[in-house]
Amino acid sequence: MRETGGDGPGMKVSGPGHVILGVMDSLGRRPGLAFCVIFCFSLLIQGFFLTRVPEDLIRPYATRELQAIAISLAERGAFADPYELPTGPTAHLPPIPPAIYGLSYRLFGLNLAGGYAGWVAEMAIWAGVWGMLPWVASAVGLGGGAGVLAGLAGASIPRWPGHGENLAALAMGLIMVAFVRRCGSGKPSRAGSLMLGVGCGLAFHAQPALLPVVLGWMGLELFWRKDRLTWLHSGILILG
Repeated sequence: MRETGGDGPGMKVSGPGHVILGVMDSLGRRPGLAFCVIFCFSLLIQGFFLTRVPEDLIRPYATRELQAIAISLAERGAFADPYELPTGPTAHLPPIPPAIYGLSYRLFGLNLAGGYAGWVAEMAIWAGVWGMLPWVASAVGLGGGAGVLAGLAGASIPRWPGHGENLAALAMGLIMVAFVRRCGSGKPSRAGSLMLGVGCGLAFHAQPALLPVVLGWMGLELFWRKDRLTWLHSGILILG
């Protein structure tokens, strides 16, 4: 419905669309609440999708690289054998994604319960990715409302388990916010630089392809600040 009080800018728009935009804008100003809403919405959508997946596809089977390594971790504690035939220790995948499934299988068993536990862990990480988007959008100056819209859009699409793409997305968002805040602050601290370096190093164990992303942000920071102290902080970050 459109209410007019005359021609021109004084015109007011109401109706469902106006209400929805108002709700998204309100959530965008409260990132904590927005995270909870989007997180739960994502779990609801993915949980419904999980009920439609055949059980044979949920049980742990060594037919895919990630699950094969996870089974090896659960059974023998060895990061090995990414294929159906035993091939020994491997660097075929980064360590964190198979470790999550390996822990699920170790705690719940190499059975349907263990398979569901791995899927639920994956679903929770994706829900965290979408839930943090309002905060990320606000932190980089895009506005929380845009982050709410992006988070709801992502949460509405079920995701099949992958090889750690969700962890890479989570890490990429956090790294971006950290560097944007460093560039906008007066002076980064040495402790903060060290901890950011540790966080980036941990992220490389989820997805090594994040290395050029971090190097790109470091290069932008050096170009942005153009002082010798920035080189020192970059060195501390690399040390971390």
